[in-house]
Amino acid sequence: MQRGDQQLAQGSFDGALDTFQQMLEKGANYWWVYTRIGQCLYYLMRYEEAVQAFQKANSLQEDASTLSWMGWAYLKRNDYAEAVRQFERSQSLNPSLARPNFEGMGAAYYWLGEYDKSIECSSKAFEAARTEDEKTQIRYDLGFTHAAKANYEQAYYFLGRRSTIGIWVRKGVQGFKVELVHKNGPADFAGIVPGDEIVEFEGQPLVEVDLRTFNTEMISKATYGSTVKLKILRGGTYQDKLVVIGVSPHLPKPAKAAGEEKMEPASSDRGHEVQPITPRVADSDASATLSPLDISSYEIKPSVVAPDGTFNIVVEFRAQDPERKSSEVSVSFTYKILSGETVMYEAPPIEMRVKAGQPMVHTEELLAPKEKRTYKVTVVLRNGNFTKTESKEFRIE
Repeated sequence: MQRGDQQLAQGSFDGALDTFQQMLEKGANYWWVYTRIGQCLYYLMRYEEAVQAFQKANSLQEDASTLSWMGWAYLKRNDYAEAVRQFERSQSLNPSLARPNFEGMGAAYYWLGEYDKSIECSSKAFEAARTEDEKTQIRYDLGFTHAAKANYEQAYYFLGRRSTIGIWVRKGVQGFKVELVHKNGPADFAGIVPGDEIVEFEGQPLVEVDLRTFNTEMISKATYGSTVKLKILRGGTYQDKLVVIGVSPHLPKPAKAAGEEKMEPASSDRGHEVQPITPRVADSDASATLSPLDISSYEIKPSVVAPDGTFNIVVEFRAQDPERKSSEVSVSFTYKILSGETVMYEAPPIEMRVKAGQPMVHTEELLAPKEKRTYKVTVVLRNGNFTKTESKEFRIE
């Protein structure tokens, strides 16, 4: 047993697994041997086999620690309800396991979309945490649970200026396979979804980059509030995604997110709407005089908003194929919110296909921050190499 435990502690999980399996072959049919085998399989990400090993251990002797491990294995299998049951049973047998059990329950309730229960459990886990590493992980969990509820000030309280994009990944073929995306986190707003494979970071291929380097040398060392470009592979197609690093306390949230409690699939939908405008004068030669991109008008409605109140940014524009060859044009739209000269938030861009020369109106419905002050919203439209920007102020009173 001592040799297997040493291998396990040193991270030699394959070697430890062989050692403990040899013990079984020699007749050491004990519950704790199956528990160690389950732990090795868990670290090797063979979660289904890990559950089976923990179940076998539990059939020989019920043990609170084994039940807790089994809860984490169920959690990794995305069987969140069963994970909660195992954590609860473990906690009833041994209250001293409060930190791992409540941390696991907090994660399970998060992915079940029961955010208030998640916060309650994670808070208990934080109280029981003894090391700074444990507390750091639980702060992360609490931060993104509050972000899922669109409580960005509370999210910032726990996350601070931590450089994160809010995803769980594993090593894939060309880079890193996205397993989970935190709702209302940076990756979610950028339109990254589970199943995507991140293949480039700021132009650097990730095929030979390990998970530790990706997390600690790339994501964690990116500047808080900056925007990084990720190339993803989805359904055989490569796409570029711009992701804002970190969670801002002044993050404008989609109006549809207000009061939401149930989990939804990760989405880049920001509640935007694009509508054509019927021209007042029909002129077959009008498109010939259009520049590649024009902003006809830009308004913030209303310009004075109550904290957490709803407001719209409304942009009227026209775009033209510079070579006059296409009847449709791809226009990129984004915006950023500033307090003075400080950028509080920069939205990931969205791509729109519009009719060339056709007047269009783009509307985004947002919820105002809680802090009372004057803000400026700058909108940016791009058509190929052509860019147009406009800025307007609004007040929170």
